[in-house]
Formats: sequence, C-alpha cells, structure tokens
Amino acid sequence: MGRPPLTYLTACRMDEAEALLSDTEFSIAQIAKSVGYADAFGFSAAFKRHRGVSPSAFRARNPL
Repeated sequence: MGRPPLTYLTACRMDEAEALLSDTEFSIAQIAKSVGYADAFGFSAAFKRHRGVSPSAFRARNPL
C-alpha cells in the first residue's frame, strides 16, 4: 500500500464519511460516530484537514 496504517485508516474513514454526507441526511454527529470518531468536533477537524472543507460545507456542495 505504501502508506502508514493510520493514514490508510483515516482515508477509509473519510471516504465513508463523504458517502454518508452525500447519500444520507444523518447528522454530522451520527456520521462521526459511524466512522469511528468519539465526537463531531474531532471528526470535523479531521475531515477539514483531509478534504479541505468542513463536513457541512462538503454537504452543501454535494446535496442529496
């Protein structure tokens, strides 16, 4: 794979989060828990670091 396990895990979590943000009306907190984060704040910070936009901004750009 060529990348550290935590980097791979984060990428998988963010891919799943993207799908949930695009395809469901789950809250950010529900999505955070479903992809393995303890709270929405930590998830939002990680999502923004990884994708460059907040989860809510991503959802606004990619409506259902």
